[in-house]
Amino acid sequence: MRITIADRLRPFSHEPGIGCVLPLTSLRFQIFPAFIKIFDLSASCPQSIEQIKVDIEGPVRDFTVQQSLEECTIKVWGHSKHGFYRYLIQSTESGKRFFIRTEKQPLDNPIIHSNEGESPILRPSIENLSFGISKSQDCNLVHRRQSLQEILPFWFRLGQLVPQSTPHYEGTAALLKPIEEAIADKNYQELTESLLSLYLTGFEGMFCPRLLDDQYQGVNTPLVKMNSASPLVLLTEGAKLIRKMLVDHSEHQVSILPCLLPELHCGRMTGIALGPLGTLDLEWSKKTIRRMIFRCQKDGEVRFNFAKDSKRYRLRKGEERKGQIQECGLPVCFYAGADYLFDNFEK
Repeated sequence: MRITIADRLRPFSHEPGIGCVLPLTSLRFQIFPAFIKIFDLSASCPQSIEQIKVDIEGPVRDFTVQQSLEECTIKVWGHSKHGFYRYLIQSTESGKRFFIRTEKQPLDNPIIHSNEGESPILRPSIENLSFGISKSQDCNLVHRRQSLQEILPFWFRLGQLVPQSTPHYEGTAALLKPIEEAIADKNYQELTESLLSLYLTGFEGMFCPRLLDDQYQGVNTPLVKMNSASPLVLLTEGAKLIRKMLVDHSEHQVSILPCLLPELHCGRMTGIALGPLGTLDLEWSKKTIRRMIFRCQKDGEVRFNFAKDSKRYRLRKGEERKGQIQECGLPVCFYAGADYLFDNFEK
């Protein structure tokens, strides 16, 4: 009894100088074929902390930077004058915070001085989201298409893989407020426009957050106080708002798809943490919940709220073939350690 997501989120770019955040750190890497610039995003103004030379002879063909949100790494490869090269950047538990490992090199001499003896940080348990899109994950094309079906899964995943920062509403972070208000009011048109406005104004490169719109797109935002806050808040708070659109919960109540945008008409979400209640996987299509799996961790009654046009559903415990028909909106008693399947939703 499982709901799975097969998508692998690995945005990439062929653009020299593309910027990307290393998952599990507050570091932004600006990567060129033969050079790397590293910035710390802990403060409002990114601080340059290191520069690394890549010892290759160009020009480089097929230069590619890939940010793997599955493995929490950055991979870089290309064809130099003397052959193919590839190296990997990963976060570590030490104060260095990252290591670089050369996987392929065109010559006997290392192309980059690395510290690969470090221990990498293991990826934490996170929630997954998919809207069933299988288009190219070239971030330049994603930016051009401006489709929330493509943008939100990357935003949601990366927002869980960077350090949490204190919420603030300076600079482009002020654009989080209209999103929060649109969710509360269930104003779908305003929500779509606000999400795209923040994405276009608050991000550059490969989902790199910024508090200052240095592309001057004409969106008015408050001034940013020097070193007052981190731009990572755009990722972390944005991810929380995306989650709130799809699942919202309190101590004994869970709302399913409370603010589902029309363009997000089908999708899956797995590993949803409901605090002491347990975890949840869900799948929907045609803007309606199709099935849901609740893994209970605490005895007690829980009320699941679905769309207003949903009247009844079938509830099965574990591998039971025969379930019980339940009315939507009524509390149900659940028992710790059991898995429950919700399906056959009726309008």
